[in-house]
Amino acid sequence: MQHSLKRLALALPACVLAFWGCVEQWQLQPGASCAVWMLICAAAVLAASLLKTARRVSIVSAALGLLLAAFMVVGSEIHTFETIERLLDLREMPKAVMRLLGLAILAASLLRLISHGLMYTKPSNVTPPFWLLWLIIFSCWLPYFVVYYPGCVSNDSFNEIRTILGQLPLNNHHPLVHQWTIAPFVLLGQAVGSLELGIGLYSLFQMALMSAIFAYAVWELGRRGTSLWLRVALLAWYALHTVNAFYSISMWKDVLFGGIALLLVMQLLRLCDRSKEEKMPLRSWLMLGGTMFLFCLYRNNGYYAFLFGIPFFILFNRRLWKPLLATGLAVFIAINAYQSLIFDVLGAEKSKSGESLSVPLQQIARTVRYHHRSVTDEETAILEEIFPSVEEVRWAYIPHISDPVKDLFQADVFNADPLRYAKVWLQLGLRHPLVYLDAFLYQGHGYWYPDTPYWTVYVGIYENEFGLTTPATHAAQALHSHHDRLEWNRVTGWLYRPGSYVWLTLIACGLLLCKKRAKLLTPVLFLLGVWLTTLLSPVYAEYRYVYSIIVAAPFLLGMAQAIPPKT
Repeated sequence: MQHSLKRLALALPACVLAFWGCVEQWQLQPGASCAVWMLICAAAVLAASLLKTARRVSIVSAALGLLLAAFMVVGSEIHTFETIERLLDLREMPKAVMRLLGLAILAASLLRLISHGLMYTKPSNVTPPFWLLWLIIFSCWLPYFVVYYPGCVSNDSFNEIRTILGQLPLNNHHPLVHQWTIAPFVLLGQAVGSLELGIGLYSLFQMALMSAIFAYAVWELGRRGTSLWLRVALLAWYALHTVNAFYSISMWKDVLFGGIALLLVMQLLRLCDRSKEEKMPLRSWLMLGGTMFLFCLYRNNGYYAFLFGIPFFILFNRRLWKPLLATGLAVFIAINAYQSLIFDVLGAEKSKSGESLSVPLQQIARTVRYHHRSVTDEETAILEEIFPSVEEVRWAYIPHISDPVKDLFQADVFNADPLRYAKVWLQLGLRHPLVYLDAFLYQGHGYWYPDTPYWTVYVGIYENEFGLTTPATHAAQALHSHHDRLEWNRVTGWLYRPGSYVWLTLIACGLLLCKKRAKLLTPVLFLLGVWLTTLLSPVYAEYRYVYSIIVAAPFLLGMAQAIPPKT
């Protein structure tokens, strides 16, 4: 009793600091919302202080809480002011540090409670059959297909269709393997005189495939013994989340890549969790290699994520290093052979180098926007070899998207002598390091700061020459309005932010660390590779760019809950 009172006494200042951090973070004013946050802080901190948990849980919760608090503080600053300059001001720094500590205390307390609850939840062996789960998800998506028949087709999708029909040259900007997946349906529609039918059949194919993958994920958790309530929540999220429904009928490479990434994570987790005596059959190795191969093909950054993840995965699973190395080398050789085929034999055009230079281009543009007087005449002359003019770059700069600057970039000139231009980029960066840091942080903050609103779905059919139009029905308007209400609502909106699922993945990883099952974190390295390359992408919070992480994150949490702790 005395020990509990002592803990409560120590927790009271922590409650005050946590609440003060919330007031500063969200600029709370006296009223109902302020009272709610006060109750949340008091309940979380006091309950966590009285909870008896393993020391490991406390350490992991504290470390993860500090990281998430840093994401909140830096993210809100860069999102609101487009710079972190205020955080580095000596007059403001003490207040920022106190805000960071307050939010870290609240986050650590909540994580400690969540981790404790998930660690000791009883397993459930009630597992519905796979076909029933599949039918539930597919049925929930079917109204979207009926209302928006033949599907949601953006301008990017039409460019793929034009390439398939021979109206545009072969180009790997949209991976050719995805174009070849669409091609049979488009060509069939063309053969019968109805492109609409071809697109509709592709939408049905993608719906069936993605709902099967998601159903398999829920079934796999049931086989593992994940608690029933968590599986029901995951099934509801896969089936009812409006983005999943719209994506199931969207002709985007990101959708199938998300399904493939989820399959890869499931296969790798099974591999990590095998006992030393249990041998993996050749069929499973071939399936793993095939999934890795598709993972590399369906998004251009999938290959880089594979190259990043596979060495570490082999290192941390040394007992299987021989078959893993053989599988990795086979995939590497197959990818290079495929690239040789499409580029050298078929003559497909490669993606423009500007796609991978979004961050450096934005850093240069931000510098000339706000510090153009510091750019020397020599640097200006060199920059105007790869841009029409520095003045155009200056006014083209938009912090959250690099397309306006990228459109001015002359990649062919840059590729002829990249070191010449890299030298200017480095000189400007050494002169204005904070400007470069701000440009980098803003360019990707939506992928780690969950309060970054941005559109998630393209609804309907883009203007085109094929005569296809968006359905103008009351049902279509109702579904779209339903999605918009959820997406822009202050509470449910977090389900429509990429950063939320990055946090969820971190929480799942923290739970595995609490259970001393760090080896099971190694499949996440492939998703980490996707995330790191996405930080260099042209848009600051594009939901579909990290759809692979989004669909895997809830599964990872369910898996982390089901895995028994190592004693």
